[in-house]
Amino acid sequence: MDRIKIWAMSKQWFWKSRTRLEKTRFFFEANIYKHGNSISKARTNVNILINLAWIGLKSLFWVAFSLGTLICIESYVRNNMVFLKPLTNLDKDYNIEQLRLYAQLLTAIFSIYFATIGIILSSGYTRLRSDIIQLLTNEQIGSVFARVLVFSATFSLTATSLPLFGIDPGYFIYFAATFLTLASSLTLFPLGQRLFNFFNLNLLVRSEILPNIAKHIEGAAKTRNSASLANHHSRAARMALEQLCYLDDRVKTDKEGMGDNLPALTNDYSRLLLHYLHQKHKIKQDSYWFPRKQNHQQWFFAGDSATSSALQTSSQLSVEEKIDLNWFESEIIKRLSRHIELAFEEGDIQLALNLISCFSVRTATYAKEFQFDLGMQEIYKIRGLIETAFASKRVDAVSDEEKIWIAIADAWAVLGSNLCLETLRRMITFEKELGQFFLKDVWSANSLHSLPAFFQAELSFIVKRISFELAIEGRRLSRPKYVQQLAVQKILQSYKKILQQVCEFFEKIVPEFIESLIKLGFSQAATQVALASLHFHWKLPRWLEEVSQLLERYTAYTHYLEKQYTFPEIDVKGMAGSLVKVRDQTFEILGNPDIVGHIFSAEHDDGFPDHFGQVYFELTEECIHALEENNEEKFGKIFPMFFNLAILASDSKFADPKLEVNDEFRLHLISTVINDLASVLGFATLYGAYFDNPKLLDVAIGKFMTFIERVDNKQQYLKRMILLSNPNSFSWCASPRGMIRMNWKIAFENRARHDGYGHQMSFGEGKAHYNKLVNEFLKSHSDASHLFFAIHVLPFLGTDDFKIDHRITSIARKLREEEAED
Repeated sequence: MDRIKIWAMSKQWFWKSRTRLEKTRFFFEANIYKHGNSISKARTNVNILINLAWIGLKSLFWVAFSLGTLICIESYVRNNMVFLKPLTNLDKDYNIEQLRLYAQLLTAIFSIYFATIGIILSSGYTRLRSDIIQLLTNEQIGSVFARVLVFSATFSLTATSLPLFGIDPGYFIYFAATFLTLASSLTLFPLGQRLFNFFNLNLLVRSEILPNIAKHIEGAAKTRNSASLANHHSRAARMALEQLCYLDDRVKTDKEGMGDNLPALTNDYSRLLLHYLHQKHKIKQDSYWFPRKQNHQQWFFAGDSATSSALQTSSQLSVEEKIDLNWFESEIIKRLSRHIELAFEEGDIQLALNLISCFSVRTATYAKEFQFDLGMQEIYKIRGLIETAFASKRVDAVSDEEKIWIAIADAWAVLGSNLCLETLRRMITFEKELGQFFLKDVWSANSLHSLPAFFQAELSFIVKRISFELAIEGRRLSRPKYVQQLAVQKILQSYKKILQQVCEFFEKIVPEFIESLIKLGFSQAATQVALASLHFHWKLPRWLEEVSQLLERYTAYTHYLEKQYTFPEIDVKGMAGSLVKVRDQTFEILGNPDIVGHIFSAEHDDGFPDHFGQVYFELTEECIHALEENNEEKFGKIFPMFFNLAILASDSKFADPKLEVNDEFRLHLISTVINDLASVLGFATLYGAYFDNPKLLDVAIGKFMTFIERVDNKQQYLKRMILLSNPNSFSWCASPRGMIRMNWKIAFENRARHDGYGHQMSFGEGKAHYNKLVNEFLKSHSDASHLFFAIHVLPFLGTDDFKIDHRITSIARKLREEEAED
């Protein structure tokens, strides 16, 4: 057999025959393929024709139905009423001609509308993804208009063919066609104008994507929906969110339009986030709306059974799934932070400030829903972006741009502080809501929806426990007091974390931010943040006191004393004490000339906050508080800075002729500063004697005497101080700060009264203080400034050549008499 094969293959006719057979086989195979391909194309064409016919028949059905309905109504009206006149042949011809005109006009409008869509698509949308293009072509308003337009054209065209069936179009058909044509014509221009607005992708986001995401959020929040339907809403929302992120990335590439696009996108994201946070508490915790994250266990932390099973099969440990409850918020916050970062990268700091300020819109919702962690997460990200931007910026002289940088730092501190205070406020207002919830005593998945989303997740274990009791025992075993104590325990654990974060923000985050600004050379921004924080340090003790009272009221829910049921210990007083230390550190910063040295500049720009005035007044008050607390260490740290500011204000700032004020008010300003300085020095003398603490006096008088020694004409300078300290010597008006200094004196007298010492209004009641200086001051009508001048200034002056305030001379005379008696 092999020999025959070899012999045949050696012959030429064998290969010719084989070639003919191959050509024949290829011929038949090619024909069969062409025939099959033709059949496939024909089948596809038939399917397309069937689908087109079906679409046309459906549209034609409604057209025919509308025409038939109008014909029947008109026939009924003609048979039963007499106000419709019969149609003449001229009227019939006119109606037909008008209907043909309507059909032609509507067809032209249809062409114009879709030509407009084609122009927009060809301009920029061709570079976008297909699903984004589909959003434009299928957007709701345009789709409805296109359908109405096609229906109107088909209606008019079909009406013209009615005479072929022996039916004449009547008045009703003519009026309907006229109405449809007018409506389509009048709406063409505004809809076309709306289409051209789609050159801005933000409109597509606002009109199509955001409503789509909101719809799926509401769908997932419906409790009657199944888990599979919730999963569908989750997938659809993720797809829409992906489209939003894609358009976000595309919009950010337009550097020229960034100033308009980024604020619009930020507002869109904010509205979406707020809508979600208001709906989140309605979504079941085990819903597939929340994606699952895979967590790989560590071998040393896994149980013995898990490791043994894995070793036997030589496999890895099983993967645990953890529900990600914050996936949606995290994605939006990431996008919002990226907007701010992009504004900084492009050097548009005004845009960055506007974007940072948008956080205030979200603050109330973060507090209401107890999403404090989420808000602080955003605050920390913004801080990192600001510090990075400051680090890349060169320190310039005072300019309009510098004002914006200061405003950025100030905005961050204010926004973070407001979030903390609003959350504390929400903790207090939530007490009433919780009391009403306990009063109903209904523990179910639906009842938890009345609580914020955060506590809905925290208290879900109680619902599971009660549901287990009902399933096993047929009745509820957990008593109201028991579940209420469990609920309050969880709530107080959350409150403890929030309070710790609040204190950490003011004790650590804000000081670190100030320190970083100082290191980067932005002393003005650091000063503004420090001054802004003082206001919140004034508010916080009051809020913490109310929170402390709230925690005491919650102790009424303590019914079981076992360790697992006890409430967490929250040291609110300790927190308040630590905040006081931070406040003192802030004043130390304000008292450091190396940090706030810019306030010594003679020029003031009204575009900047008045750091000089605020630092001066804050340090003045703090000096008095330090004296009242008998705290010589604190007084010694802040008094030198106050003294320098007072000398600068009285000798240079207000005495400068460039200051555009009238002479009388100029003298009042100088007199005010002199009296403030003399009052602080006088109270240092008084409180030093009252507490028998000479260090208070040494700090103040030592600084004053050192300065006086450097003055060229000491007597002339001290004489000027005494003369200007009495505003009555040059004006009939009261001193601008007379009331404040009066409050300092009243505070001292109240302390003396509280300690049992007499004063000028006690009429002999009360014991005498062991220090005669204090006694004489309490008996006199002089102020602390008069006491300072009487003790420390008059000995350097002669009193013959000018008139001295009698309150100074009076107390000086009494003190001399006391010394003479001794």
